[in-house]
Amino acid sequence: MKKVLKIMVHSLVLVGISLAIGIFLHIFAEIIPLVELEG
Repeated sequence: MKKVLKIMVHSLVLVGISLAIGIFLHIFAEIIPLVELEG
């Protein structure tokens, strides 16, 4: 049972990291054109 819990937590962490990277890249893609327009 403990092993299953460990795997679940691990996959949750991986999903969280993936989401964080996805959101970060999305924000980054929104900001870059603005910076280029300003410059």
